[in-house]
Amino acid sequence: MLFSRLLTQNPESVNEAAAQEANVRLEKCREDLRRVETHQLQQDARLQLLREAGVDVDNWIESARAQVGFIFNEYLYLLLCCVI
Repeated sequence: MLFSRLLTQNPESVNEAAAQEANVRLEKCREDLRRVETHQLQQDARLQLLREAGVDVDNWIESARAQVGFIFNEYLYLLLCCVI
């Protein structure tokens, strides 16, 4: 609606609006990526604490990966590719 109104009024405004919209989307992607990175750091810290407590988390993770049928790192990579 806004786009079509801008197009009829001033074509240069369309370029500005499109650029602004692209910048907003890019910033949202950056924020999402920062959240994912923060979450990953938190999870790594939790896993390290479990390791230090003597829990065999690596064996458990490998077992869980085998049960699910995909490698978590590949899934995370694909998920991040969709976000970016």
